[in-house]
Amino acid sequence: MIPLELEIKNFLSHRESFLDFSKFQSALIIGNIDGNYEFSNGSGKSALLASILWCLFNKSRVANADDVVLWGENLCKVAFTFRHFDKIYKVVRKRNRTNSTTSVEFLQFIDNEWNNISGSTSSLTNTEIEKTIKFDYKTFISSVYFGQNDISEFADSDPAKKKTILKSIIDLSKWDQYEEKAKERL
Repeated sequence: MIPLELEIKNFLSHRESFLDFSKFQSALIIGNIDGNYEFSNGSGKSALLASILWCLFNKSRVANADDVVLWGENLCKVAFTFRHFDKIYKVVRKRNRTNSTTSVEFLQFIDNEWNNISGSTSSLTNTEIEKTIKFDYKTFISSVYFGQNDISEFADSDPAKKKTILKSIIDLSKWDQYEEKAKERL
């Protein structure tokens, strides 16, 4: 999965933010409050990555689901556009604090327009997103997303656990089948 764009509105500490990932190959995120780089706690560095996590998997670090919405606002929205193999997708997730509901749309860019490929329910849409990107929340936080002060589960895992995590990312399951057949022949 290659990130292309991230649009954030009223999510955690972000009122309105937009990232175009095509503008850089790698990034160092340095926060500041009121232009002072010595004060960067709470400036939204972790919230950038948390917004992707929430958008893809509807999971966040907050205890109450409504708390992803910026204080004083009633609605938040995160739209994450990415390339997966040769296809372009967008996930748009919204949280409405007024009625405590979350909605999600899964779109694919085909023939110069966005086509809705969402399931008939949010749960089915979430499943379709995971099926398309070929990993789930646990795999993502174990191997792709490392939050502030997190100890990397992947780095600390034994070889069997690392293999399981990698299998879920790059579909190594076929190699297990090859291994079984080779053992049978031996």
